Amino acid sequence: MPRPPNTDERRAQITRGLLKVMSVKGYEGATIQDIARAARLSPGLVHYHFGSKAEILEALIEALLASHFELVDQAVAASGPRPLDRLDAMIDVHLATGSTAKPELLALWVLLGGEALKSKPVRERYAAGLAELRRRLVALLRAVKASIDAEAAAAGLLAAIEGYFVVAATARALVPRGSAAGTVKRMARGLLT
Repeated sequence: MPRPPNTDERRAQITRGLLKVMSVKGYEGATIQDIARAARLSPGLVHYHFGSKAEILEALIEALLASHFELVDQAVAASGPRPLDRLDAMIDVHLATGSTAKPELLALWVLLGGEALKSKPVRERYAAGLAELRRRLVALLRAVKASIDAEAAAAGLLAAIEGYFVVAATARALVPRGSAAGTVKRMARGLLT
């Protein structure tokens, strides 16, 4: 009986390899050899599954977004039926420093934002992730208050979240410890009144 193909697992292994390398060397410093070593594969297998380092990066963005939105969905569902509690839960997933905080992924997201400025395929995937977050914020804001300009409010909250990401990843001392989620929640309440 033939062995089932392991293409999906190998591709995931390679994207995790890029994640490990980027956390140390950034994207520009990552080589296919580094990625292969981190994935415990040969460079030939990396080339077999991906045509370029850029393709691995695009797959990494997709994997990170899928994992992130799964976490968001779990937190929002666990927060209960009240729309304001659900909005708070979404903000907490992004900015709280508790059990959901993942500083290494935050730094990676900021690196990906930099790569999005240089690469159209990365920009498209990055923008799609932001658009999905904005869509979810719009839905939650409308559930809290139907008369709000939810599109504008969601854009403001998205900008605040992304801004906190950049500041926390590049100049953490500028953000008082534990203040980001509470501040954005207060901003949301201000937009809702």
